[in-house]
Amino acid sequence: MTGEAIRIEEFAFNSHTPDIARTEEKCSDWPVVYLIHGSLDKKPCPLYIGETSNFIGRVKQHLADEEKCNLYSGIKVVINNRYNKSAILDVEQTLIRLFKCDRKFSVKNKNLGQSAHHDYYQRFSYVEEMEALWSRINLSTESFLDITSSDKYKFSPYTALTVEQRDVCFKAIESILDALKNRKRRVQLISGAAGTGKTIVATKILSLLLEANFAPMNTAHDEENLDSDESYCLKVQRELLDFVQKRKRPIRLGYVVAMTSLRKTLRDVFRTTLKEELKQGKLAVGRIVIGTVDVAKATEPFDLLIVDEAHRLPRYTNISWRGEYKKSSELLGLNPETSTTLDWIMKQSRCQILFYDAAQTVRPADVPDEDFQKTITSRMSPSFPPLTLVTQMRCQGGASFIEYLDQIFQGTAEKKSFSDYDFRLYEHFTPLYEEIQSLSSDPKGNGYSRIVAGFAWPWEAKKKSSVCDIEIEGKKYHWNTTQAGWITSKNAAREIGCVHTTQGFDLAYVGVIIGPDLRYDKQKKRIVVDRGHVFDANMKNGIAKNKAGDEELRSFVLNSYKVLLTRGVRGCFVYVVDKNLREYLERFMDTR
Repeated sequence: MTGEAIRIEEFAFNSHTPDIARTEEKCSDWPVVYLIHGSLDKKPCPLYIGETSNFIGRVKQHLADEEKCNLYSGIKVVINNRYNKSAILDVEQTLIRLFKCDRKFSVKNKNLGQSAHHDYYQRFSYVEEMEALWSRINLSTESFLDITSSDKYKFSPYTALTVEQRDVCFKAIESILDALKNRKRRVQLISGAAGTGKTIVATKILSLLLEANFAPMNTAHDEENLDSDESYCLKVQRELLDFVQKRKRPIRLGYVVAMTSLRKTLRDVFRTTLKEELKQGKLAVGRIVIGTVDVAKATEPFDLLIVDEAHRLPRYTNISWRGEYKKSSELLGLNPETSTTLDWIMKQSRCQILFYDAAQTVRPADVPDEDFQKTITSRMSPSFPPLTLVTQMRCQGGASFIEYLDQIFQGTAEKKSFSDYDFRLYEHFTPLYEEIQSLSSDPKGNGYSRIVAGFAWPWEAKKKSSVCDIEIEGKKYHWNTTQAGWITSKNAAREIGCVHTTQGFDLAYVGVIIGPDLRYDKQKKRIVVDRGHVFDANMKNGIAKNKAGDEELRSFVLNSYKVLLTRGVRGCFVYVVDKNLREYLERFMDTR
């Protein structure tokens, strides 16, 4: 199916529209997607995107709304002879997500009522024609590839969830509503491995709550956008709106992101995608997306804190900001030596939604899993047990690829191949570097492709930017010159990122350098850590302070590499410094 089969019919938005539309047979009894827009000279231009099987009847409903008549001036109707109900729901939601990323438009669609993403017959063909459709609609000046490669698109809270993600999302909201209604303290735990969509679910929960906070009284639900099997979600949505409106004050929210790089990215994303919600609530994004110190300094307790990447919550052990940590702990009446930032969160909020994966703790400063579980146990409810995200959404190799990596590190693997995922081992680094450079500049748009490495070289450029930190095969390279927002920074394609600048992010292709901190011991037949080449100060010093052995250090280093190796959506290219380890990995990977 090509873009040529797509038709766009244009109408004015006025009382004559239904009569004029009757001349188009597909406008009365056929699934279509439509876009109602205001003056294109106005910035931002108001825009509403909908789907219906009876456009004439639907446009009459819109015309009966006086506010809409004053706001909108034109309509574009997307007609395709192949459209069915599943297809138009998919197209509608994709267009909402795309236009939410374009600052030129003020998209009036709400998250309340968005249905889940379902697979359906020949869905791939409709997905393939989205770029052509975007061009044919001809409203935006931004290219399809530029938007879909951006962080604001990837992290958009208007992403259509899978059925699994949607169920976890609404069960979590139901749990928190129950706690707030009954004045209980509650932790709702959501676990999931790398790539299962924890951040997407977190941002969806946040956007639904923000939307409910500032919805007009007696807001009606647009049930046309809901699938017939989504009665549970609709029930929770109604309860959420009713609760906020009856209590006559918004739920006080915070979205906690401990990692600086991810926090900056999400603030940038929300400035665009949630601008309407933030505007209605008269909220600055910095008051919503916050760090742990912001939590401690809050003068009013939160009703709910949503914590993304909760496994990266720090404690006092060997962090670089011990002075500020001590002040923040003492401000809350806590002992900095024995409390953690998780304790800050628990003290400063009635309820918490924690997104967690113990396998992604990468340094001793992260709250240990044993302490984490001990802290939250008393606030868990048997009626609302922990929720789990299972389905792999990032990596095209799927969950089997993630399991394969574990087996390789454990020494229990048998060679596998992945038809939909490019997993290669490079004998030399230069070809890998050149391949990632080529992918980064690919005009077809593969999104961001970057090279990352284990922290096996000192970060000298932190003090002197002209210094090259990493030398491989006689050539020198820079560590990331910025931490916040490194992946999208202008020099990123030529630099080497670390786990602290990439955790939480997706890349199209990732090149991973396994440095001299890991080697293969042929006698022990085991991957081991070389302490002398571990240069993550927080990791190394923390291990030394705790008098931990090689096994604990090995666990942190391996976790770091697992994080790096699972960043790529379409492929992962690997170069290994240690000759013995390279030979070991040749048993399990195709070599270039």
